[in-house]
Amino acid sequence: MSEHPSFVPPRTPAAAQPSSTYQPTPDEGELIRLSQEWMHVALVEKDERRLRSLMAPEFTLQIWDASLAAQDLDTWMHTLLQRLAAVELKYTSLSARVFGDIGIVYSAFWWKGTMDGQPFTDAGFMADVWSRLSGSWQVVARRSAPQQQVRQLQTT
Repeated sequence: MSEHPSFVPPRTPAAAQPSSTYQPTPDEGELIRLSQEWMHVALVEKDERRLRSLMAPEFTLQIWDASLAAQDLDTWMHTLLQRLAAVELKYTSLSARVFGDIGIVYSAFWWKGTMDGQPFTDAGFMADVWSRLSGSWQVVARRSAPQQQVRQLQTT
């Protein structure tokens, strides 16, 4: 991708659509709120009991293309509570889409911190899948595309 000021990205069918203002439905707004709460509880409060109420037992975390093994809920909890420190996360956008009792929250993110004492900084895109059981939403999966993976996309 060129950094030249006159560079115009290709007009794909999705990119060719007119601008619009995202107005979440009540369900979408609830999922966006829950996503923000989930990350606050995870990274600031580190409250395992509350996390387990927001997360389904079958939760998995995996990078976008599934080329690395998925992390299950217990491994994610261990990483969060024992290996990560000084973490700061910012969403640069959040939107959601609900399909009955399944919801997907899309976001761009930036974060930094340390894992096992080693600093990291990254940004990219995520999609979180939420399931509504007995009227309550729980996150069942997160797929993330970190910068390194995005940079590896074919550009020609």
